[in-house]
Amino acid sequence: MLSGSHERFERSMGDFIRTELELGITFASLALDSKTEEGRQKCLKNARKTYDSARHFWKEHPGALTPAKREAQGKVIQMMRKAAGV
Repeated sequence: MLSGSHERFERSMGDFIRTELELGITFASLALDSKTEEGRQKCLKNARKTYDSARHFWKEHPGALTPAKREAQGKVIQMMRKAAGV
């Protein structure tokens, strides 16, 4: 059983991962809407950074990756691929 402080830490880690994934979705969306190649690439780079950050932490805290966060993870990847023309 987890202690109260450890449970709060894991919940906070889950919130952080969710926020990073949501930010990645935002950047990928901006990349899709960008009018310039430079803007698209900049937004894709930022989307990738947030995705990589979330991925790093969910590997260390797999219990923090709920089904909703997995769905957000898939959405970030899908949007980044679409914006990159893959």
